[in-house]
Amino acid sequence: MNQINNGKTELDQYYNYEPIEELITKLDNYLPSEGIVVNEKNEEAKETLKLGYEKILLLSPKECLAKAYVLFSYCNHIQLIYNKHKIRLDWCDDVLNRAVSRQADQFDKYTKWEQKYHLVIAQDAFAEKVWNVRRLASSRVTWFDNLIRDTRRMADTLLELGRKL
Repeated sequence: MNQINNGKTELDQYYNYEPIEELITKLDNYLPSEGIVVNEKNEEAKETLKLGYEKILLLSPKECLAKAYVLFSYCNHIQLIYNKHKIRLDWCDDVLNRAVSRQADQFDKYTKWEQKYHLVIAQDAFAEKVWNVRRLASSRVTWFDNLIRDTRRMADTLLELGRKL
């Protein structure tokens, strides 16, 4: 990677972390400005998630439906957090793919993309930083995706219990 002023690479010049964090802040501010209600972290959801088998069996149909609603609302809150990490992940993928594309001519035409990808990351300090951010964002995206899925299943279960009782 070509070094330019102050020891920064070309990638440092075109990409830094501020624009992605600024975009996320703008998205956070956009929702309320459009009158969209953003769900906050909810203690009631926390208590609902802790319910054990015996306590669930004692719930009335109305309580089941109300608690299902609370969990669906909590899923919306988790989805907003997931979306922030997904934005970071997509940004990292874009930066890394562009870095590899810019240096693709340095490699033999038969070199696989994955090999180029990791070689470029290993040779460029900024790309390595982006790779580390990408790994963290990817793990969080996976974790939140599973959390949303499992919480929705719990809400669906309460919804069905509320309908059957």
